[in-house]
Formats: sequence, C-alpha cells, structure tokens
Amino acid sequence: MEQRVAEWVDRQLGIRSLEIVPVSAGLGDTELWRVRRAGGEGDLLIRRFAAGADVMARRERLAMQAARAGGVPVPEVLAFDMLDGRPVLVTAWCDGLPAIEVLESSPGDARRVGTLLGEALGRIHLVPAPDGLAPADASSVGPSSAWIARGGPALAPLRATLDAVPNANRLLHLDYHPHNVLMTPARVEGVIDWANTLPGPPHMDLARSRAILTCAAVGMEMPPARLDLLRRFAAGLAEGHARVAGPDPHPALSAAWGMAMTVDDLAGHLGKPGSWVTPPLLDTLRQERDTLIAAALADVR
Repeated sequence: MEQRVAEWVDRQLGIRSLEIVPVSAGLGDTELWRVRRAGGEGDLLIRRFAAGADVMARRERLAMQAARAGGVPVPEVLAFDMLDGRPVLVTAWCDGLPAIEVLESSPGDARRVGTLLGEALGRIHLVPAPDGLAPADASSVGPSSAWIARGGPALAPLRATLDAVPNANRLLHLDYHPHNVLMTPARVEGVIDWANTLPGPPHMDLARSRAILTCAAVGMEMPPARLDLLRRFAAGLAEGHARVAGPDPHPALSAAWGMAMTVDDLAGHLGKPGSWVTPPLLDTLRQERDTLIAAALADVR
C-alpha cells in the first residue's frame, strides 16, 4: 500500500517521497501515512478515509481551513483528492507529542497542560463556523441545530431548551481530548482529527470533552493516581476555556448534552477491535446520562 501512496503523491501532487510510514489511526476508520519529502521540505500527513466518507472528509477539510484562518494551531491543508475511490486529505505534518504523552511524562503539570488545551479550545470557539459545515441531511432540524441530534433521542425532553441556546454558529471540534491535540510542554502545536466537527454553542464542545474524560475514567478502571491526573487536567481545561470563551451560562444543560453525545458515540465502538466499550459500561453511562438530563430539566423549570 505504501507504494500505491507514493505513486499517488507523485502523480497527483508532484511530490517525490523518500519514505512513507504508516501511522496508527486508533479506533477510527481512516488510514494515515507520514510522508518524508525529497529536498528536505517538511513532512506530510496523508489521511485516507473510509469508502463513502466523502462528505465527512470535505467537512473536516472545511473546518481545518476555517480554524487555521482564525488563528487556531491546525496543520495546513495542502490537498484533497481521491485514492482508490476513497477521499484523501493531505496536510502538513505537525510536530509535537500527543497531549496524553505530555501528561504521562509530567503528571504534576496536569492542570497547567489542561489550561493550555482549554485556551486552545476557547480560541476554536471564537471562529464562526464556515458555510456548509453542517451535514447535508441536517435539514430536518436546521443546520444551526444539527449538533443537538448528536445527543440522540434521550435528549427529547430538553429539545426546546437546547434550541434556544445562543451562539450556535461557532466552530466546534466535538472530539477534543488529549489524544487529538499535539503539543510541546510549553504550548499547543496542532489540533487534529476534525471528523466530528459541526456548528454549535461553545460550551457544549467543552462539555463533550469533559464527558469523554469521565467515560474513559469509568470504562478503563484507572488507578487513583491516574484518576487524580484526569481530574486536575479537566479542571485546567475548564479554567483555560473560561479565560477565552467565558464561563458556561448553562452548565447543567451542557453536561447533559455532552454525556448524551458521548454515550451515543461510544455505542458505535461496541465490539470494535481494541475497544474498551462493553455493554455493562454503556448501561452505567446511560444511567449517568439520564441523571444529568433530569438535573438539567430541574434547572430550567
């Protein structure tokens, strides 16, 4: 496959590669390769999406371009094309380590690292979502409220309240966690993996990130030291975000939506190779989701 990628890069982009190395894609459905270019130019990242993912890939490109134009540290998009009938996104290679590795190597800095990531997330939310970011099938709920559907039918009692949340035209990442942010110990270098992106209200994106951390803590049965690291990181994340985007005006509502989206998302990972998601875990998380929805309903009454 590496030879096919090399031929495609040469033919489509006019770039002669010296080396192509596969990169782990985690639980996702995409394939990634790092391309070292001849002539000492910067490396590239080739990301090939699953067959039929054309719309999602175009939306990811659109979001990355908007974020970068808005001053967010995002790898530059260099090309978008097809390889063997599957969409391919070519970006500049982003230096830095995944934030999770920085946390693991320096756990005492968890709150500071969280603050850096929170500030970067806040800067994303200062960017207006570009036209065309909402999926084409969002017409049933309206492009500006496509984000609500990501929480699934459990949020039906809160639908009218969610519809009224302001600033629903901001750029959201919706998978923002320490594996999807590249950094040095001093700063964020790049935000990656924009496959979930949508327009929506800023604090829902923060709530989604916090729900991801909560679900990981529950599902991975972490030791106390690791749980403490995540708590300090999450506190820093909220603090950094508030510095840029302001405090959450509806924390109970955000928490309910964030957990609802995350439960629905994790349900799609059930049974996948390498997944830590199990039916008992989903039952536990659904109970937590329902508790948060009840709290949000009580808060708005």
